[in-house]
Amino acid sequence: MFKNGDTVCFFGDSITAQGKFIQRVYNYYLKTLGIKLRMYNFGVLGDCAKNAIKRIEMILNKKPSHVVMMFGMNDVERDLYSPLLTDGVTDDIIAKRRGAIDCCVEYQKQIADIFISHGAKVIFCRPTLYDEERDIECENRVGVAHALYEIGERLESAAKSYNADVINYSQPFLIAQRNA
Repeated sequence: MFKNGDTVCFFGDSITAQGKFIQRVYNYYLKTLGIKLRMYNFGVLGDCAKNAIKRIEMILNKKPSHVVMMFGMNDVERDLYSPLLTDGVTDDIIAKRRGAIDCCVEYQKQIADIFISHGAKVIFCRPTLYDEERDIECENRVGVAHALYEIGERLESAAKSYNADVINYSQPFLIAQRNA
């Protein structure tokens, strides 16, 4: 997908900021394919698409050929899925959940428009999995996984109109679970 000399910027939240995936991509292209890339990590802990739009200029300064973009985990506002909601799941909470999903998708489309207008190819990433059935000390936030899935579905649909690729980190895990 990438060619020698491309500048690839990774743009997202803490999952991006961690950088492990980026290092693997870099190593694969260099060591396996012999392709040299300039890669930059623009992931920020706790970030969401709405806030990230303010950081676009930093990325444009690198003159990216590609921008790999992943948001969603913070965009869904996980507190809206808290089992500690004192009034339960009201119509207001449901509307806020829908609004958070809409906001995430719309801001990512706005961000994509900006990068594309500057000649970069955008690669959307579906949000990673959220396990709401794990055994942990605090209560799980049931509904977050579905919200992230919906963001991913809507990004897949949007990607078609941009002729953009989509990375789905969850696919191998979902297939494994289905085959278990």
